[in-house]
Amino acid sequence: MTNTKISRFSGFDWASELKEIILVGVGGIGSTCAINLARIGHELVICDDDRIDETNVNGGQLYKFSQIGQYKVNAVLDNCREFGCTNSITPIPEKYNVDDHGVTDIFITALDNMASRKQCYEVWKEHVNLHDNKKQCLFIDGRLSGELAEVFVIQGDKTEQFEEYEKWLFDDSEIPDIDCTVKQTFFMSMNIASLITATLCNFLTNLKLGMEIREVPFHQKFYSASLTYGTN
Repeated sequence: MTNTKISRFSGFDWASELKEIILVGVGGIGSTCAINLARIGHELVICDDDRIDETNVNGGQLYKFSQIGQYKVNAVLDNCREFGCTNSITPIPEKYNVDDHGVTDIFITALDNMASRKQCYEVWKEHVNLHDNKKQCLFIDGRLSGELAEVFVIQGDKTEQFEEYEKWLFDDSEIPDIDCTVKQTFFMSMNIASLITATLCNFLTNLKLGMEIREVPFHQKFYSASLTYGTN
């Protein structure tokens, strides 16, 4: 019997390269990104200690009024199941901690502070340093500020990307204050979640074929006000 859930995309090279992925943060970016990844068939471990409140539902996060008060990770699991995702999804309603939650070759952060980004990156970097096949490792950092979406990507075998990314891990005190009325938009949350998912698919395609035929940019920026997209 044909699996209708995957039949529409099973011909893509990335569709046979399903992985276990840790996703830290399921707010604006992560709540949508988790569904994207789960519907493809990846196994997910999702970490976030936050609960849903009314501002999350009215703002840029993929939650419902009926889910207010729930842990976000539990609501994400419910949402994925409603979309027919039967793959393994492990919700952890806690801050990420490597001792308790481990580390995977593919690690995605969708966080709103630099300190947590640094923590996750350092854990993954140490994992890569000990890895026998660094080409299998990928770190993705999604960042959203109102109408600006950014995605940073570090491939485990590209030393120069580690060095460049660390320049972008500045202190939280250096981030300019943004008026809460222009801080988050749902359509941009969906946009950046799609960029993350597409980037992962490109990486997995290259991994399967053993050659870099698809683009996996280190840095992507999309600014909706001018409809401009750039990479480097």
